[in-house]
Amino acid sequence: MVLFPGLPSTSSVARTCARSPRCRPVRLAVTERLEAPADLASRPTTGHLRLPPRRFSGWSLLPRGAVAAGAPVEEVRGVNASTGSHRWASSRGGGAGAGSRCFTAWVRYVVIGAGAIGGTIGGRLGQHGHEVVLVARGSHADRLREKGLRLLTPTGPVELNAPVANSPADVVLTPDDVLVLAVKVQDAAGLLADWAAAPVGDSTAGHELPIVCAQNGVEGERLALRWFRRVVGVCVFLPATHLEPGVVSSEGAPVSGGFVLGRYPRGRDELVEQIAADLAGAGFATTVSDDVMAAKRGKLIDNTGNALDAVCRPEAGSDALREEARAEGLRVLEAAGTPPLGRAEALPELAEIGFHTAPVAGSERLGSSSWQSLHRGGSVETDWLNGEVVRLGREHGVATPVNEALQVLADASVRGGLGPRAFGVQDVRALVASVGGDQAAATGTHLRG
Repeated sequence: MVLFPGLPSTSSVARTCARSPRCRPVRLAVTERLEAPADLASRPTTGHLRLPPRRFSGWSLLPRGAVAAGAPVEEVRGVNASTGSHRWASSRGGGAGAGSRCFTAWVRYVVIGAGAIGGTIGGRLGQHGHEVVLVARGSHADRLREKGLRLLTPTGPVELNAPVANSPADVVLTPDDVLVLAVKVQDAAGLLADWAAAPVGDSTAGHELPIVCAQNGVEGERLALRWFRRVVGVCVFLPATHLEPGVVSSEGAPVSGGFVLGRYPRGRDELVEQIAADLAGAGFATTVSDDVMAAKRGKLIDNTGNALDAVCRPEAGSDALREEARAEGLRVLEAAGTPPLGRAEALPELAEIGFHTAPVAGSERLGSSSWQSLHRGGSVETDWLNGEVVRLGREHGVATPVNEALQVLADASVRGGLGPRAFGVQDVRALVASVGGDQAAATGTHLRG
């Protein structure tokens, strides 16, 4: 019996959780045709989940006390105010007793950076019954506290009221927690140090908790390993937008996105398998790889176009620049002896299900994550994407003028407050020509490429 698409059967989950010290000792039960009672909204709780009105079909899960008959599910509440844990019960028998099929619950996910990627991950996990904490700052955190997260999707909005934190000081961490790092890499180092030092009982998060790096680029995992003993790398394929406080738009269909997961630097373990299963059950395509960084290098090549989308107006010649940036990236990875794995090979399930970006009511996808950063007036991750290509090119004697030009223009856009797409193709070309000459002069020889 499958609880959600992609989740293992109850018996296999029970076996996995029984072996895993990461699992929270909470009883769960499979229930059929579950609905929320009329007085549910008045019940005390520290957090709750709202779903669009609909009936559950097949098998699903609801918190204890949320089982009735004949009404659509509109709101689900079931977080224990003192412990933060969920209780679950069967629709037959009125409790998790005789006749219930119970097993140990999953972990709590603390999502550090509840923006486009983190908000989608946290929203979907919360929607499917997982305990989450959303970490954010500024007006976004204020709105999340006041009104909850509004996750816009191609099939309709999902609203999630979950605990919100600004920093590690706002969260009482336990050994059952998993940290999900979903901030841009340029913002990661200080946060990693702070969260690693956070207390977990008599120890610290860096010693006791795993951290899952759901970020673009290939540097996040290396940074995390300086402070955390257990690092999980994630290659993220997830179109999402975050431009308004409290609101995230997830544009992927028929699933929200896809993830390749693995231990960093290599390998897999039961924890990675458990996280992958949780994400699969929350509406994502997932797979576990022994070499997750190969997939992340493949995504790095795709992301070399993010800066072009952010700084350059879409006009004739932009597609050629995009392809040249990709080609430079492929050449430096070949020179470094670290081949990439493209999305088709890393996660073929996305192509098999026809994964695509779909329209979302009330939201319009205007640009890449780098475009969104410039639009919000923040920093961009270009130094860790195109800049990674430039760094490798300098180390291995490979010319990377297009990526360096995009890096320079992205920096100028941030420092000058220019906003997105302040330059034209000819501006980029002129800088490419200048950078190419400088690169050749810097080495004193002809560079390959």
